[in-house]
Amino acid sequence: QVYSLISDICISLETQGNVDMPELIETIRPVPLAPATRALYDSMERDAILELAEEVIDAGSAAAVNGKLLQIAGGAVYDEDHIAHELHTAKLDALEDILEEAAGEPVLVAYRYQHERERIMARFPQAVQLKDSGTIAAWNRGEIPLLLGHPAGVGHGLNLQDGGHIIVWFGPIYDLELWEQFIDRLYRQGQRFTTSVLVLVAEGTVEEDAMG
Repeated sequence: QVYSLISDICISLETQGNVDMPELIETIRPVPLAPATRALYDSMERDAILELAEEVIDAGSAAAVNGKLLQIAGGAVYDEDHIAHELHTAKLDALEDILEEAAGEPVLVAYRYQHERERIMARFPQAVQLKDSGTIAAWNRGEIPLLLGHPAGVGHGLNLQDGGHIIVWFGPIYDLELWEQFIDRLYRQGQRFTTSVLVLVAEGTVEEDAMG
């Protein structure tokens, strides 16, 4: 009804199907877990308990288990004091491979947990967290090779399409709106290149369910 009332003075233009856009390619990158990591994952999934050398982590409830499993898939897990314990570097190794393949092209990485952001920044000194308009401007000028953003904070209204065309999800999420909005920061009107979305998915984990 609103559209009919303003149709003589307004045009509603959606990107999909109306704007000439380059191709969007989404690719899942399976990340295998080492046997020792798999054993830790299975313990949490089966018993809701993770026994580490210095700590026993109890998920507390079945609802919390899924979150712990996502954390483990990402490479670390929080204890009750919110201290992260690194369990593996498989995702970091996979990200390093992607950065080498990118051959210097800027990459935007979506992280889910603070420990993922901190571990990425420790591994890759060139990484910059998206914080403010200054960071956005630097990215769009091509001055940031590796930009990190959380899907909940990098959403509507941010124009990042001038800075790059490669997105890496350090791990999938369950929220479709946040997923689509994050991708749309690069894949939007003004993007001149094919946009690649690569998703790091730990094999045999709840991350595969999230992608479903």
